[in-house]
Amino acid sequence: MEIKPPSPLWVQDGVDFHEKAAMLQKRRKLSKFNLSGKGVFKSNIYLKSSVYPIHGIADGIFIMEDGEIIPLEFKAQDNFVASRGHILQLTGYAILLEEKFQREVKQGFILYGKKGKSLRVEFTEERKKKVIEIAQKIISSFETGLLPDSPATSAQCGQCEFLNFCGDRF
Repeated sequence: MEIKPPSPLWVQDGVDFHEKAAMLQKRRKLSKFNLSGKGVFKSNIYLKSSVYPIHGIADGIFIMEDGEIIPLEFKAQDNFVASRGHILQLTGYAILLEEKFQREVKQGFILYGKKGKSLRVEFTEERKKKVIEIAQKIISSFETGLLPDSPATSAQCGQCEFLNFCGDRF
């Protein structure tokens, strides 16, 4: 839609948090995730599918010596409750990593807060199908020009950088 709103201040806070989390992750041991063996950590991995209408930047991945690829997603909030969106976002990265590395991605981790308390996520076929379904619905909404109903609260909308461009919410 070629809309480029200015980034709110909390976006930079998120960028700073992700940079610190990636730096800390390099010092953490794989045993924190109940993983054995050796692995290499890489951060900010740009991923784009040639098959599906999805792309993104994975906060981090482990590339294990046995070839297993494990995506990581950093979340700034300290509450240790994974939302459906968090799980689907990580699942989207799994789909993209499978395409990039031509191997199945079975698990990933969401790390919460400064201490990086982790939640293991298994990537099921059902979750992968849901990500593709949602991506296709988003593309369809652009084509039709109709915005879908949003579960966003008034507080969430009030913080959105697209509020001035969105006529469907208020």
